Amino acid sequence: MSADGRKHAIILSGGGGYGAYEVGVLKALLGGKSPVTDFQPLVPEIVTGTSVGAYNATFLVARLGKGGAQAAQDLEQVWLERISGGPGTCGNGVFRVRLDPGEYVQPSCYVPDPLRPLRATVQDTAYLAAQLIMRTVSALRSQGPLLRRAIDEIDISAAIDTAPYDDLIRETIDFDVVGRSPVALSVFATAWKTGAPKRFDNVSGTLTAQAVQASASIPGLFPPTVVDGEAYVDGGLSINTPLAPAIAAGAEVVHVIFLDPRMSDIAIRVPLSTATELYRMVAIMFANETRAQLVAIDRVNRGLRALANPAQADGGSFAALLQTLDLIRKHVARTKTYRPIEVHVYRPSPDVIQGLAGFLWFERSFAQKLIDAGYNDAVQRSAQPATSATISLGSAFVPS
Repeated sequence: MSADGRKHAIILSGGGGYGAYEVGVLKALLGGKSPVTDFQPLVPEIVTGTSVGAYNATFLVARLGKGGAQAAQDLEQVWLERISGGPGTCGNGVFRVRLDPGEYVQPSCYVPDPLRPLRATVQDTAYLAAQLIMRTVSALRSQGPLLRRAIDEIDISAAIDTAPYDDLIRETIDFDVVGRSPVALSVFATAWKTGAPKRFDNVSGTLTAQAVQASASIPGLFPPTVVDGEAYVDGGLSINTPLAPAIAAGAEVVHVIFLDPRMSDIAIRVPLSTATELYRMVAIMFANETRAQLVAIDRVNRGLRALANPAQADGGSFAALLQTLDLIRKHVARTKTYRPIEVHVYRPSPDVIQGLAGFLWFERSFAQKLIDAGYNDAVQRSAQPATSATISLGSAFVPS
């Protein structure tokens, strides 16, 4: 347990290539370099993650036995040397594009296997040919206008090979260690059939390599991942920032690393750009979900303060006190908790945001820039929380 005697949780949101920012924040927190932890190494009892946050969270828990600072250092090394395609690697460690001609001109793709590009081409050609045949037959069997049938058979994910990510998970994470860890770990995916969030955790033994991969299976780009006969996709669709599960697990201080920028920092481009508009749409969806959780926490914290000192309730009125009591009653019924929650939020600045492209930009210099930004943000930030028993949420999270 941390030095202050309270249960601390780390919440890692989804965000693709922006996940390197989480590594920098973790380096500062776990290394005792941040005023947020009073310059003491953070010792988390609870860790939750979604999408790329699921990978970072699981890797972290697997290495915490070596010490938090070492675990963060190991995670940084994997990001720079494996995930972001460091020197001597063929492509990145997350995905490859099938029939990519760049593999023939990249020397590292030939070492130590000179036939690797040729073998990959043969395998890709066979895979895409099988997909073409299957989809042609499907289109011929379906009903309706030819154009609609053709559009229905388009699958961009067929051009993406996610084998590198599968290999990365299995080769860098020891799931036996994760299962034995005293740290409660949960990652989240989305059931593709129902759209409901699905929790996988090391307490129940459901957290596997397939679960981590499912959490990051971006629909439309990566194929769904089948776990126990059910198809799952990116957890960001249903719970991109798993804050509420950490609180329900007993967290009293939560460190939320949220990878999406403030909406005001995303410029509205003129003339319009499809990529920019899609990025704004995704950011709004994720921000609203996270903001709703933070505002709910803040209101409960305010309510607890009002109970302790009714004269300081909103307006000091009896009606306001009754409203406070009802809010806390609902909160306790839902979460089984009756305590103030201290929240610290870390999020990248506009200086390191690269729009929608950043989600799939796994390049060493970009990863290093994000890691440095996350570390500096955690080292230089104020020790005051975003919400606590004594201060309210910042304006960035208050609904208009």
